[in-house]
Amino acid sequence: MTSDSTVEAPLDRDARLALLESVCCGIWVFDGQDVRYVNRALADITGFTREELLQPKFFEQLVHPEDRETVVARGKARVRGEAAPDQYEIRVFTRDRELRTLQIDARRLELEDGFVSVVSATDITPLKDAQRTIREGTERIFSLLHSLPAHVITTDPSGKPTFVNDSWLEFTGQPREVALATGTTGIIHPDDRKRTGRAWSAARKAGRACELDYRVRDHSGEFRWQTFRIHPVKHKDGTLLGWTSVSVDIHGAKELQEQLELANQQLAEAVRAKDEVLGLTSHELRTPLTTLLGNARFLRARAEELDAEGRSRIAADLESDARRLQAIIENMLVLSRASVGEPAEIEPVRLPRLAEATLTEFRTRVPAREVLLNTDGPLAFAMANPTYYQQILGNLLSNADKYSPAGLPIEVTVSASADFAATTVADHGPGIPDGEVKRVFDPFFRSPNQSARVSGIGLGLTVCQRLVELQGGTISVSNREGGGCQFTFTIPIAVFDDE
Repeated sequence: MTSDSTVEAPLDRDARLALLESVCCGIWVFDGQDVRYVNRALADITGFTREELLQPKFFEQLVHPEDRETVVARGKARVRGEAAPDQYEIRVFTRDRELRTLQIDARRLELEDGFVSVVSATDITPLKDAQRTIREGTERIFSLLHSLPAHVITTDPSGKPTFVNDSWLEFTGQPREVALATGTTGIIHPDDRKRTGRAWSAARKAGRACELDYRVRDHSGEFRWQTFRIHPVKHKDGTLLGWTSVSVDIHGAKELQEQLELANQQLAEAVRAKDEVLGLTSHELRTPLTTLLGNARFLRARAEELDAEGRSRIAADLESDARRLQAIIENMLVLSRASVGEPAEIEPVRLPRLAEATLTEFRTRVPAREVLLNTDGPLAFAMANPTYYQQILGNLLSNADKYSPAGLPIEVTVSASADFAATTVADHGPGIPDGEVKRVFDPFFRSPNQSARVSGIGLGLTVCQRLVELQGGTISVSNREGGGCQFTFTIPIAVFDDE
């Protein structure tokens, strides 16, 4: 009778032993009391002879003291048929007292005279050494990353964080689990989110590095500028493994840059203003100087031909042009003194008297313009610099005269409250366009709608503001119902100690 299947003949005892001797892993057989058999590979691993390994109780001495009790207990339990782990690691000493780690795989086997524990042991010391080297190297890398003053974040290919260093956590105040779950989401400045999101999406889509500057909220709640350098991490075959982001605080540098840009703008504005004021000043000075020179030459050449009325008219012209020059020079000197912080000398004064003296001088210069003075109740003393007060009021009267139609009066009102005395100059001119109200006190500002018709270099109102502030007061402007505008400036009321 034939069969397609082949029945292998059982191996005899010598054949089985020969197979055990030929395997590369160490093998021993434990009967619950002592080791009954060890193969050649186990002797090679430990450096002991097989005879030494088979000596009573010697095997227990071979195993590391911390592992010895566990190995014996598990071997005995396995022989008895009790539950015991089949796979684990132990440490053994070689003849040279070198410590080796063995991976154990044990089975219970029944022999003719009873049950035994058959154990195979693979030397995994090189693997454990490699794992330890990797672990220690990884710990050193992580320690280095955590100690860096820069902020480090790593992500998977989709951008989800996989690691954040301690510097980032200290900067943001985020718990590690929150930082790993959300990254920078929620702590980017609202004004930077769209721009940053677009740039990051484009870099991720293209798989390329990028550098981004944006503001991030720190642990104190302040938004600070950071520069992020983001790079892709790729396998040698080009597969994207993830991203690394390293960022540093550039807030101070950013503020310095903004200050420099502002300083450059201010410098450019100053140069422009300087050119403008030189042009305006030369024009404003040339006109009265031309008149002064012309009248002076006329007087030298033909003074004897003039009657009293002609001489008086030329004298009035000379005085008017001289006062115009004086006003320009005085205004420029005031700005110069104010720019160096020269303090104002103030004293108790009665403002109605100063106001009346200023109006008298103005009426002499501009006899065609009616000026009305109103005093609202009894006025206490105010703490003012008399010269400054008269210059402020004089500038405001000249300004009102420039913009008021002929024949309409200028109204001056002096009033007082508990803390301040107020002086208001109101005219019947065209008023100030809404877009120019906030600019009327700027140096050299002249309304585009009026600059061609009205002379001046745009310093009169700036001087008023500086002089008022030097005396501890304020100045404001508003349009009047029915036309015209009014300027109001305040001076602190004088306070006297009770005697």
